Order: sequence, then C-alpha cells, then structure tokens
Amino acid sequence: MDDITVIEGKILLADEQLDKLPSEVRFDEAHAGEKLLKLNHEKKRFLDCIKVFVCNSKAEMCRLLLKHYDQPKEVIPALAMIVERTGYVKLEGGRLEVTLRRFTDREIDYAARHLCEDLNRMQPVTLDKFHLPIRYHVQ
Repeated sequence: MDDITVIEGKILLADEQLDKLPSEVRFDEAHAGEKLLKLNHEKKRFLDCIKVFVCNSKAEMCRLLLKHYDQPKEVIPALAMIVERTGYVKLEGGRLEVTLRRFTDREIDYAARHLCEDLNRMQPVTLDKFHLPIRYHVQ
C-alpha cells in the first residue's frame, strides 16, 4: 500500500509538471535547430522530386486521356474523376486486377475504358519484389 501511495504521488507530480508545458513544441525549438538544418536540404530536395514526378505523371496521363476525350479544357477534371474513382483491387491468377466502377457520364466512361486499355498496353507491374502484372478495367 505504501509503494502504491508513493507511485501515485509521483504520478500526480509528473501530471502537474506536464500541465505547465505547452501542448506543442516546434521541432527547431526542441532541438535548437541543429537536426532541422541538417535535414532541411534533403527533405526539400525529396519533396521537390516528388512534385516533379507527380506533375510529369499528370501531364502524361492528360496526354493519354486527350486521345479519347474531346474536351481539352476539361481534361484535368475528367482525369481527376477517373483517378479518384473508387473501385476494387483483387489478386487473381498471379495478376493484380484493378476494377473501376462505371461512370454515369458516357464520355468519361468511354475515356476511362480506353485509358485503361492504353495503360494495359504498357504492361505495368507492381514495384514490390513480386513484380505482379497489373490490369486496369472499368466495370
């Protein structure tokens, strides 16, 4: 009982000390900015590489989609509708099947089906150690 009382007293003291501290502390304040300065350049370079990759991927997908979608001014929203579409992913016969749900807009549905065909012609594979082939299609 005495040990429990002592431990509870220590817990109460620790709680009081925690209440005095701010809820959030900036990283550079906590580490005097040393680690942040070392990692800042690498972090920025990594994020820049990701942004460039995403931009190039989006531009290429728009080029592919324009072959099957006749409204160049609306190609970016159309691509967003296709890419953000919910669907199903299933491993079947050693192949990863990506199935998008149907689109109510006939033009988008047509473009999505042909975009899937274009992607399938590229013979994509997963980037893990298994290199499973990927097949895209619309329901």
